Amino acid sequence: EGENYDIFVGIPISANATNASLSGGYTAAYLGFPKADVNSVRQAGFALNADGKGNFAATSITGSAVNLGDTALTQAASGLTYSIASNGTGTINFGAASLNQLVSGTQSLAVSSDGNLLIGGSPNGFDLLIAPRSLTAPASNATYNGVYFLAGMVDETADRSGAGNYIISWYGSTDAT
Repeated sequence: EGENYDIFVGIPISANATNASLSGGYTAAYLGFPKADVNSVRQAGFALNADGKGNFAATSITGSAVNLGDTALTQAASGLTYSIASNGTGTINFGAASLNQLVSGTQSLAVSSDGNLLIGGSPNGFDLLIAPRSLTAPASNATYNGVYFLAGMVDETADRSGAGNYIISWYGSTDAT
């Protein structure tokens, strides 16, 4: 609590991972604070489809960035690659780093031991990539059972008076039964 806003995400990782551990569809969300500058904050959502051989299919990244007008944007992303080490960590390459893109550069990556969750971010940055495996069938009430720990962070671009950016965050848990 206080003036420091953080989100921490931890997952159990594999002891015997390979590029094949990452296969199929994932639904990704991204929140980034390039150079810790609230005037460059960005958020995005996109699909990641891994081939199990170190490549992601071309995708469209949708979101917004304060320094790019804070309006809805779409970024075409192709040639995305990944590499997974045996300990479940690795990298994902979104191309050259650029403040003119919603998501770019090389991100550190970890895949959960069951392959159902990816987390990542820039090794020297202030961002978070989180991608659960995409559902293969329509969701139902039974899809979401158990205890969930939640956290969120939002960059508000202006308050009601039209004054500057500010960050809010929250955390908690819920028992979905």
